[in-house]
Amino acid sequence: MMNGNKFSKETIMTYGGSHEYENVFSYQTLEYLFECRADKPNILKRKESTELEVKANFNWGYKAEYGKLFCSLANNKGEYVIFGIKDKPHELVGLQSDNFSRLDPAKITEYLNSRFSPTIEWESCDHEIDGKHFGIIYIYPSKEKPVMCINNDTNVIKEGEIYYRYSGETKIIRATDLQKIINERIEAEKKSWQDMIFRLAKDSPNNLALLNLNEGTLEEGGTKVLIDEDLISKIKFIKEGKFVEKGGEPTLRLLGDLQPISGAILPTKEVLSGIHRDDIFKAFFEGECDNPLGYLKELAYQAAIFLPLWFFVKKSGESVKSIIEILETLRDPKPQTRARIIERLKNDREENYKLGKVINIKIEKDIELRHIDEICDEYIKDRSLKSNQFESVKRSVFLNLLCNNPQKLVEDLDELKSDLVRIIEAITHIPAEKIKEHKLEYFNLLNMLYEMNLKANISSVFRKAVCSVDLKLYKRDQDIGLNDKRMEWEG
Repeated sequence: MMNGNKFSKETIMTYGGSHEYENVFSYQTLEYLFECRADKPNILKRKESTELEVKANFNWGYKAEYGKLFCSLANNKGEYVIFGIKDKPHELVGLQSDNFSRLDPAKITEYLNSRFSPTIEWESCDHEIDGKHFGIIYIYPSKEKPVMCINNDTNVIKEGEIYYRYSGETKIIRATDLQKIINERIEAEKKSWQDMIFRLAKDSPNNLALLNLNEGTLEEGGTKVLIDEDLISKIKFIKEGKFVEKGGEPTLRLLGDLQPISGAILPTKEVLSGIHRDDIFKAFFEGECDNPLGYLKELAYQAAIFLPLWFFVKKSGESVKSIIEILETLRDPKPQTRARIIERLKNDREENYKLGKVINIKIEKDIELRHIDEICDEYIKDRSLKSNQFESVKRSVFLNLLCNNPQKLVEDLDELKSDLVRIIEAITHIPAEKIKEHKLEYFNLLNMLYEMNLKANISSVFRKAVCSVDLKLYKRDQDIGLNDKRMEWEG
């Protein structure tokens, strides 16, 4: 829910209390960010501020300028940079290239780490409105302010400078704002030490031991106890490492037997997965999966948010409530991806994936698809429609074929490579009953599209289409007990 100019946040329950995940790309937040003026529906209602910057295009050649902007946001309250919106007025024009979606996120992180310290944390999202594509980057407010430039780049950023976001502009930080940041950091560290000392003072040092989560050890004196990896992953630290207790009950109880290990070597941190994005799509298309919980966990480590979900939920046989609890125990996932998956598990609906508009069209089953443009032009002319409805008409023609003769699209797909976006958008409008009726044809079509190695801007549309089919085909009432849990979340 929005509150004034605050963006949507969601509180998710964990074992010891609550941890707040910022759902920076939630559906409500995107609607808020892209809300337009009533009198000019293509002009953004929001103005640039300390928490919002808009740019018409994305070009990594301007990485120094972007880095300076990201640094300034990290030193203030963080928030959003939207690419695809013109300045003065803020018109929604959309990105004219796929530079944003094609750029490897690792390059952005590598550049930021080479020019700024401490690390600037960020997330990105591709967004589509009426066929227009936008890129969004969210910068998290730094937990270790101030973020400082550590290496020069052209004449834009200079070593030792600290940038700060002021209303609608980025500047070198003023002395008063820098002093405020320093004071806040000193107070935070002081409070952290006070809390730690207060807890230590409650008991004798002889009764205390040091828990090292990285090594998985519990040390007292010269004795080290190895803690099983499965148990370590379940230990929840809330809000920057603080234990949370309610009503005097412990956050976690350790149970089990101690077993001596001769010549034990301390374990190193290791991530065992073996599941990749291709495996996720392959399992979904083939309808086979021996380890559905493993796939559900892997989704939280993926950069892409929109991947098949409900197929694996159904295969697992677990309730939505149980799966959410499993996801919350994962070690080092992508926090934004995990938060969005949990949001999908709780609030997924068909409207989240529908792309573009469609109209009710009836066509012959044996039409020649190589003449699709002429068919659409003739339809518009016969019904006196506006020429700007051409793409909606084409999308609707494909939808009609998908519902009544999907095999024809499967057979003629090679001749329609210039219309792949409209075909994929049409898939998001197929009714659930039709998906169940023509499941084999749709899965053949999706598999063929996937094997075409679609460009990045088309791939983001494709993933939403897959999620739409996944939702309509596999989502079922697995929410036993979820309503009670939701009351806890909202409370």
